[in-house]
Amino acid sequence: DKVLATAVKQSGGVFECKDIHSRVNRALVAAKKDNDFIYHERIPNPEDLPVIGRAPMAKPSPIPTDLEGWSDVFTKLVPLNVQQAATTYASRKDHLVHLEITKLREATNQLNSVLNQMNLPAALEDLSGKEIPASLLEKSGDVRTRGGIMQLKQSFEELPQLLLRNE
Repeated sequence: DKVLATAVKQSGGVFECKDIHSRVNRALVAAKKDNDFIYHERIPNPEDLPVIGRAPMAKPSPIPTDLEGWSDVFTKLVPLNVQQAATTYASRKDHLVHLEITKLREATNQLNSVLNQMNLPAALEDLSGKEIPASLLEKSGDVRTRGGIMQLKQSFEELPQLLLRNE
């Protein structure tokens, strides 16, 4: 009763307790009846009870200074426009690499065909200088049988006349 009167007084009349007061009184009457009929406990005088001290609601915990094993989850986040730019860059790079590889393959195929037409590298002989290759000896023998150096000079001198005649 005193507690509710104090609450109304401290609230400046804003807090009306009539409804609460009637419920508290009914609960008090019911509790006294139960105590008298069932428990038979002595009810102490409120003035004789010790004042309830303050109890901490939560204990502060110290902030850990050792942050090993902890990683910021936001460091792995990348903005969408950066992701799109990286994807565009990767696709363009792949396209350019594919074009260069295609050009390289085409050039390799063309080189192989030219080498096949020239019968290379099969036509290359060992010219280390120790002895004259057999193919060169055959060709020099062929030149001798057809007239030698004199025939070669005469063929070179006839070339301009043959060119004029064929035009």
